[in-house]
Amino acid sequence: MAYVENEITYAELDSLSDQFAGALAKLGVKKGDGVAVFLPNTPPFVIAYFGILKIGAVLTTISSLHNEREVEHQLSDSEAETIIALRCALPDCG
Repeated sequence: MAYVENEITYAELDSLSDQFAGALAKLGVKKGDGVAVFLPNTPPFVIAYFGILKIGAVLTTISSLHNEREVEHQLSDSEAETIIALRCALPDCG
């Protein structure tokens, strides 16, 4: 996988997504839990995507173009318990 001038091999992607899956498991995310990915289309998105699938969690992706109401609706509708984001963009995140 190439991004800008950097490349990640499939072996590196496999290893990085394994590490991400392990980090999620340490946080208590388990098979069947809802996890939302709110990231731009960059390598961390792909790593998170496969890491979530590896632990058997239910994945929903949220477009970075969504407004606050759309994000809130998708999180509610998907029943996601965990969100993966660069930083919280919502006003009540603290």
